[in-house]
Amino acid sequence: MVRRKIIENFFEESGWFLGNANLGGPLQLAYKKGDTEKAKCHYHQKAYEYFIVLNGTAVITIDDEEIMLKKWSVVVVEPGEKHLLTKRSSDFELLLLMDKFIENDTHIINARNSV
Repeated sequence: MVRRKIIENFFEESGWFLGNANLGGPLQLAYKKGDTEKAKCHYHQKAYEYFIVLNGTAVITIDDEEIMLKKWSVVVVEPGEKHLLTKRSSDFELLLLMDKFIENDTHIINARNSV
């Protein structure tokens, strides 16, 4: 029999739920809300990142392209693409998925080399 793992109260707090640690699989899953979190421009060398907007608006910059996000927008960031999420509305809610868990795959871009 397969033992299922359930994350209780997933949409109550922002945070990452790492596949290997909490879900028991290769997927990374996160829920982000509001406009208070300080984001840094970064890229992932090997992982794809999927941004699914559940509510509100924001802007994502991928390399040099700014994209306005609104409710039900879905954006895929490919490995190696520098990205930064900004201008989040106070009612902003986001579901983030990464296709695999790879330790140390997030690389921060310094201010001089930002998007």
